[in-house]
Amino acid sequence: MNTARELELDAIRGMMRNEAGRDYFAKLLAEAHVNLDTFNADPIKHAHRAGSRLIGLRIQRDLIEADSDLYITMLKEHFPNE
Repeated sequence: MNTARELELDAIRGMMRNEAGRDYFAKLLAEAHVNLDTFNADPIKHAHRAGSRLIGLRIQRDLIEADSDLYITMLKEHFPNE
């Protein structure tokens, strides 16, 4: 029997198996500024950036848990210089 978490990971794998799905997740991670510092002297901007990054890190963790090989494929396709 599939748990709710297994179903979520299956859905992520399904999206990551095609280029359009990997493109979608790469854009989400880029918009969330997962690999950037969130600090800003303006506390409102800082809070917004930190919240965006937190969601991005959750997505990143899910992608790796679902299929780390597909995650690496996505990185190679969309972030070749990182």
